[in-house]
Amino acid sequence: MPSLARFNEARLKTDGRYKDWLQLLETLPPVDPHWQVVDGVVHVGQPTQDHQQLSNILEALIPWRKGPWSVAGVAIDSEWRSDWKWDRMPPCLDLVGRR
Repeated sequence: MPSLARFNEARLKTDGRYKDWLQLLETLPPVDPHWQVVDGVVHVGQPTQDHQQLSNILEALIPWRKGPWSVAGVAIDSEWRSDWKWDRMPPCLDLVGRR
């Protein structure tokens, strides 16, 4: 495991909710991994029949620090709107043709 991954895992384990998070992640229904950004929202997967189950699991993982997200049709608001940060960049930085 890369050192950054070990560092992040070690930090997560110090949170009293770590084991609960792992259990919740195990119960997530499969979600298509394809994603796109539309109007500042990161959309992952296609809407699912397990909407309420997925919504309950994702809600249990609150707080969502960065976002906003839409996971298989479930909207997730966040404490930090990452899209606002990126919206301020175009006048200052030209990223056309760059990676």
